[in-house]
Formats: sequence, structure tokens, C-alpha cells
Amino acid sequence: MGMTINDIAKMIESKEKFKKQFSKKNGVNGEPEDIRAKDPYSEENCMYLNGKDPSEWQRIVKIDDKMVNEIKNYVRDGYLKGYGMSNMTKSDAYHKKVRSYLKTVPPKDRLAASYTMEQMIFNECDKYINKIREHFPNWQGGQIFDTSIFDNYLDVSI
Repeated sequence: MGMTINDIAKMIESKEKFKKQFSKKNGVNGEPEDIRAKDPYSEENCMYLNGKDPSEWQRIVKIDDKMVNEIKNYVRDGYLKGYGMSNMTKSDAYHKKVRSYLKTVPPKDRLAASYTMEQMIFNECDKYINKIREHFPNWQGGQIFDTSIFDNYLDVSI
């Protein structure tokens, strides 16, 4: 099935939002100027992987307890309310919290913090999937299941 006019409009709007995020006005001839080109060592640039050895950022670092709880709640909601599927509204809110949190992390550790949080999500998801499949071996994400299987389920530290 082809794209509707609304799909195309949303795609264009998304592209424009992305451009605005990395640009500012008053560049050459009034065109937006890429702020990354101006200061390659800015806080915004510390999250880029270009030219970085994976060992620089694929490492586990300490994550604030409040953020760990946000991660657990995000994953739990995805499984208990979305049956393994994420809610885009809640997902956007969660990612705003992640971006805010990463700004509090020293620039040299931001990529590692992001990597660590992704690993935490993977680990939490695995716990939920394994628990669901103990009761429903053929379960696939999005299929409705009896969430009461988690009533006495204790969170294990990530």
C-alpha cells in the first residue's frame, strides 16, 4: 500500500524537525548553519560515533538510580500495558527523560551511559519475555496474554 498525503506530510515535518535540531539561523546567506561544524568538541558532538573506537563507548557505567527506575518502568509498561509493544506517547516522554539525563552525564561518559541504558533495556526485556514464555511458549510481541503472571514477580536488579 502506498503512502497517503498525511504520511508524506508527517515525513516532511519530521525531516524539518531534525534539521532544526542540529541547525541555527544566521548561517551563510541566511541559511541554517550546522552547529556541529562550528564546534566539533561541543557537548552536542560528544554523542557522535564517527571515528570512535567502540571500546571508547561500549562500556558499562554507573547510571543514576532514578534513571534505572525510569528504565524499569518504561519496559514494564511496554509489557504489562502494551503486551510487548511500546506506546509512542510514553516512548516520547521516556526519550525526553533520557536526553535530559544524558546532559547531566560528563561528556566523556555520555556515549557509554547511553550504551549502558540500552543494555539495561535489553536485559529487562529478556526478563519479561522469558517470564511470559514460561506460561505462553509461543508468545510473540503484541499478542495479548494474562498479565497476572507478573503479580508476584519480583524485579531483579539489572
